[in-house]
Amino acid sequence: MSRTLYCGDPHGHWEPVLRAAERCRPDAVVLLGDYDLDRPLDVVLRPVTAAGTTVYWIAGNHEGNSDAWYDHAFNSALADRNLNARVVETGGETCGPGTVCRIAGLGGVFRYKIWHPDQAPVWPTRAAFLESLTPRQRWRDGLPRRHRVSIWHEDYAILLRQQADVLVSHEAPTTMRRFGRPLGWAVIDRLAEAMGVKTVFHGHHHSHYTARLPSGATVHGVGLGAVVDEAGETIEPPICRARIGAVRHS
Repeated sequence: MSRTLYCGDPHGHWEPVLRAAERCRPDAVVLLGDYDLDRPLDVVLRPVTAAGTTVYWIAGNHEGNSDAWYDHAFNSALADRNLNARVVETGGETCGPGTVCRIAGLGGVFRYKIWHPDQAPVWPTRAAFLESLTPRQRWRDGLPRRHRVSIWHEDYAILLRQQADVLVSHEAPTTMRRFGRPLGWAVIDRLAEAMGVKTVFHGHHHSHYTARLPSGATVHGVGLGAVVDEAGETIEPPICRARIGAVRHS
């Protein structure tokens, strides 16, 4: 039995996740961002949680695109299952039968106004950035919505001080660059190495592949709406883009 399943960007199409969870009956399901939710996340995934599976998630960039998409994730009954800047323990076959697997999360995307990952952070903390804003620039008297799904150096620093077996992120490590595009970031590579992770799962680019980092960690890019197990084996294949139209990243 697959103990944990990892799910690529659903973009509103939840059938693969629901099918995989029903078939595999995993201990946990981890979602990699970009949900495009028309209902709260807990409502969409009620068949999964009702069967006893624990759901964890990280934000993608799309969760910052509208009030509804934000609220349906961050204000849902699964809000406390957000893995960003956290390490949780769950059962994991990749860590050995009967052992505990530590999963770390880094949600959101890099915004160069906050932190270009090849340079020092412009705004290392949310508090410092918030102080620079006028009342009209704030959203709900706090950070602008889009920057609530930005990657902040303060979260990265929290993870650097911890150890984990698995890292899940929306942004990709440098393995994405092997596809001939300037995508993926060395800071994700360094985080995986510093935390001692064995496996990285990422979404965002809708690229379904397996590669390896110089540190020895295995990277699984999880495709559009795809579901994979702890070994990166495909449980549900990626959704054909033609079925859902072009998906924009903002």
